[in-house]
Amino acid sequence: VGKLAIPSFYGAGTVLYGENLVSLDAIGKADGELLRHARKIKPSYQAEDLVLGPVTALKFQEALSYIRTKAFCETHWGFKDRHARGNGVTVLFHGASGTGKTMAAEVLAAEMGLPLYQVDLSSLVSKWVGETEKNLRAVFRAAEGVKGILLFDEGDAIFGNRTDVKSSQDRHSNMEVNYLLQEIERFTGILLLSTNHFNNMDPAFLRRFTYTIIFGAPASAQRKRIWERNIPAPLPLADDVNTEHLAEFGLTGGSILNCIRHGAARAAARGMDRVFQEDFLWSIKRELQKHNLELSREVVGEEFWRKVAPEWEHRQLPSPRPKAPA
Repeated sequence: VGKLAIPSFYGAGTVLYGENLVSLDAIGKADGELLRHARKIKPSYQAEDLVLGPVTALKFQEALSYIRTKAFCETHWGFKDRHARGNGVTVLFHGASGTGKTMAAEVLAAEMGLPLYQVDLSSLVSKWVGETEKNLRAVFRAAEGVKGILLFDEGDAIFGNRTDVKSSQDRHSNMEVNYLLQEIERFTGILLLSTNHFNNMDPAFLRRFTYTIIFGAPASAQRKRIWERNIPAPLPLADDVNTEHLAEFGLTGGSILNCIRHGAARAAARGMDRVFQEDFLWSIKRELQKHNLELSREVVGEEFWRKVAPEWEHRQLPSPRPKAPA
C-alpha cells in the first residue's frame, strides 16, 4: 500500500499505487489543483515520537492496519465489487488542544509513505451559493488524483451540525453539509478530521467515520516521555534537570513543547551555557498563566520556588504616604 518504485518495463513517468499504475503528469496536475485549497505537510514526526495512552495507541494502530490492508481487501477479497460506495477511510481525532491530533496525522502519513494535505477551510467556504460545494468537489477529486491524505484540522467548522431552517443562510449551510456527506460517501481515499469540539459535529457524519479516536490529556508517565522525546539532543542540560519532576505538572503535549522552547530561550537570555531546571519550571509557570492557572508551590518545591516565582515571594509593598503636617 502506498507509493512504490516501478520497474522500467512499466514505462517511464508512471508510479504504482496499490495495484494501479498512475501517470506522474496526472499526479502533478491533481497536486496543483489541491494546493489551491490546501498546503502539503512534510511529516516531521515518526511513530516513536507519538506518545499516547494505551487505549488511544491501540485504536491508532488499528486504524493504521485498516489503511494498510485496504487495497488488498478491496482487490482480493471482493469489497470493492460488493460495496460501490463508502470505500474510503475516514478517521476522526478528537480531544483538547495540544493532545497530539495533528502530530498523529503526520505520523500516519509518514507510516504510509503518502503525501499529507491540510485543507485551508477559509479557501473552501464561500458566501456565494454553490461555490463551497464546487470547492469541496475539487478538493476531493484532486485528493484521489494524488492518492494523498486529506486533513481537515479544526474540521467542526465545516462538519458542524445542521440547523433548523429559519433563513436562506440556514438553508444554504445545510445544503453544504448534505453535499459534504455525499462527497464522503463517494471518496475512495483517506480522510482525517481533527476537532476540539466533538459535540458540534453533525451526528450524520459519525456513521461515516471508520474510526473515532479520543486524544486525552497525558498521564504523568506519558508527560515524562514527552519531555524526554522532545528535548533536542544538542540542547545542553544542567545536572539538576529532572523530567520526572517536570512531568508532575498536568500539561498537554503541545504545552510541553512550548515549555521546552521557552526554557531554552530563558537560559540563553541569561547568558547560560546550558538549561537548568529553574528555566523549565519558569516556562511552566508562564504556560500555566496563559490558561489563567496558578503554579503550585508544593509541586515546584521550596528549592526552586524563590527562583521561579520571585514576583510572589518578594512582592514589593507600596511605600507609605507621608503624613500631612499637623
